[in-house]
Formats: sequence, C-alpha cells, structure tokens
Amino acid sequence: MIEIKITGETIEEVTDALARTLGGISSAGTLEIDAKKVAETAKSKEDPEDDDTPSVTLAEIKTLAKAKMEEQKSKAIKGLLADLGIKKIDQLDEDQYADFYASLEEL
Repeated sequence: MIEIKITGETIEEVTDALARTLGGISSAGTLEIDAKKVAETAKSKEDPEDDDTPSVTLAEIKTLAKAKMEEQKSKAIKGLLADLGIKKIDQLDEDQYADFYASLEEL
C-alpha cells in the first residue's frame, strides 16, 4: 500500500508540495505525475539502504549483549564500548548500532 500525506495552510501550499513530490503542474493548472519518479520515490522508501533508520535496534543489541555476557564475554563487551568512548550500550548513537552489533556477533 502506498500512502501519501501532504499538509499545508493553503491549497497552493499543498499543490506546490504535491507538485514537488510527484512531478509538476502544467500551465493549465493540472497535475502532471511522472510515474517513473513516483516509482523511484516509493522504491527509495522501501529500500533499507536509503532509509535513515538503523537496520539494528537498541533492543536487539541489548539482547545479543545479554547472550554474550552469559557466554562470559563481559570484558570484551566493555572493551568494545571503551573503544567508542562510552560505558553503556544506551550511550550508542543510532549510526553506531549496526557496527556495534556486528562486533558483538564476532565475540
């Protein structure tokens, strides 16, 4: 399902935002939609590589870290955190999640 939500204070703001998103408006005031651009936009939203959200969540990191601690890997985990200049997993930046998770997996 594709859902598009555009808000604005006036119809002109909404029309302009829609035009920028989907294509353009002709001189007659009708909306011209570039299907290729719409498809590319939809694909980029579905493609996790282009998404700003991390592919690994903090909860997943904590779950793996707990499992590694049960394997007596606490010192190694503390070392990974120290390498990043932090003391707690909660202090990780979102852009560090994937790399930290990979490092945990290697322990």
